[in-house]
Amino acid sequence: MTIQKRAVASATFVGAFSAVSCLYRIVQESLTNVVKHATEASKVDIVLLRDPRRVAFTVTDGRPVSGPCPDTRTGNGLTGMREHVALFDGDLTAGPAATGWAVSGELKPSEPR
Repeated sequence: MTIQKRAVASATFVGAFSAVSCLYRIVQESLTNVVKHATEASKVDIVLLRDPRRVAFTVTDGRPVSGPCPDTRTGNGLTGMREHVALFDGDLTAGPAATGWAVSGELKPSEPR
């Protein structure tokens, strides 16, 4: 499996360590989900877009989307990611995308609520 990453910065991202840790955890859980649920995926794209007020992220597994969506209620991964993002006044979505299954959202680089 190939992992491709791309980061785009319009300004220096100066975020709290806890926000960076949250982002790391979301990408880590997304990659874990690819390994567990998308065995036919041949690549993973990780995109980070940042500015001084927020960081947006997308992790896409690149597999062909066919048939029903995987059951997202079997574990706590997506729920945990949503809880982490909510601490930073952000949002998270997960579901089929044009190029595979995607987890995307944004968070604000401040101390958690």
